[in-house]
Amino acid sequence: MSVFAIEHALQPQGGAIAQLFIIFADTSRNKNVERFFQHIAKTFREAAIILATPSGALLHHKALLEEQALNDEEIRALVNTHKQDIQGFIKAFQAQLKIEPIATALVGVGQLGSLVLELAKLEQPLAGRMISFGSRFAELPNRVMSLEQTIHLLHASKDTLVPVSHTVTAQQAIAMCEGDATIDVAHLPETSFDEELMKQMVQRLLTCVPLRYWKEAQGGGAEVASTEDETLH
Repeated sequence: MSVFAIEHALQPQGGAIAQLFIIFADTSRNKNVERFFQHIAKTFREAAIILATPSGALLHHKALLEEQALNDEEIRALVNTHKQDIQGFIKAFQAQLKIEPIATALVGVGQLGSLVLELAKLEQPLAGRMISFGSRFAELPNRVMSLEQTIHLLHASKDTLVPVSHTVTAQQAIAMCEGDATIDVAHLPETSFDEELMKQMVQRLLTCVPLRYWKEAQGGGAEVASTEDETLH
């Protein structure tokens, strides 16, 4: 039994599906989720969108659902316990909708987003875009990362659940591992799943050219910066 339930699903009308978005969020704690869902739908009209919420064993994870900060050991336990669940969930929708990983975007919100970020360390990426709002790695990447994915890290500097320092060190680790990432930090919001950061995420998806294309254009030999950062006010 999956530890995720489908809260909301949308497919484009009258045409083939070009993209797949899967959003992992606790809707009972994040009131902006529905607004975010609709914003994605309006911007990416050829995309199928799945909103996945905790189910099964995750519903019994009291600290996670009550938004209590998990320590390093608890985050690692969460990821190790459910990493196969989330991979199976994603692959099932990709197969059903006939969508390749490169055309998939995965979004993780808060501590649930650790499950998404950890997928970025796979040798064969499950998505072309990995997006996190106020999330952290269970363990920082320490080996070369695939350029078949671009990671977008978004965080509020005042986030008390997951300190922004986790995203700063994540960006640095990704750069050391030759990965492709952007980072956006907002200083006014007190939560990372804020409308300002949501809009910035959409802008990233619309304007950010994956690093692998720059490398291909330059013959793969030139040194190219692997991360972009922006501070929002």
